[in-house]
Amino acid sequence: MEYMALAKPIVQFDSKEGRFSAQEASLYCTTGNQVNDFCRQDPLVARQPEERRKMGEFVEAGSKKELAWKHSVANLLAAYEKAFSKRSS
Repeated sequence: MEYMALAKPIVQFDSKEGRFSAQEASLYCTTGNQVNDFCRQDPLVARQPEERRKMGEFVEAGSKKELAWKHSVANLLAAYEKAFSKRSS
């Protein structure tokens, strides 16, 4: 999330949350050997300045809209409320 907030494109292991958060601002490791896939893709981002810029712009816009803290507050407070209400029962 920190890289996204700074408009930096990323390479990450393939996960549901990662795809939701980064969408097209990331390259994903999708082969059976994700460690090797990560090592292969990381330099691709570095060598493609135009693609890197597009990914950075996309992620910066998304992180300031859908992923901004103000959109998470209600869900986080509801989760804490639920967790603490079960604990005190």
